[in-house]
Amino acid sequence: AVVSTQSTGYCKEEVLNEDNMWYCPHCKAFKQASKKLDLWRLPKVLVIHLKRFSYSRQWRDKIETLVKFPLRDLSLNRHLQSEPEEDIRYELRGVVNHYGGLGGGHYTATCLSAGDENVREFDDETLATGKSV
Repeated sequence: AVVSTQSTGYCKEEVLNEDNMWYCPHCKAFKQASKKLDLWRLPKVLVIHLKRFSYSRQWRDKIETLVKFPLRDLSLNRHLQSEPEEDIRYELRGVVNHYGGLGGGHYTATCLSAGDENVREFDDETLATGKSV
């Protein structure tokens, strides 16, 4: 999967299938439906949380798709439903990684330090500092 200005599925309509039906509060029953999210304004700081596990009625799985993300100049302006007030561009500042499976695993983080632009690796009680990017 690629997160970029050319491809994002975030704003596409999604049909909720029989494994993920919507509960109607009026008739009190599960219904097949669709949902769509629209962007009207962009935040100064953008946090993207990717779905890393898939669930169905029969099984659960970890999603192993490699995600590519630009380090600088991510623009989401073309996905806005209104005219942008300013041209906001995002740069990647950190990534959290999960190693392991559904039964257990380990999280690490890689972050770009705001003070000195060094890459820092966080792994439980360990902190490693790398070179500037």
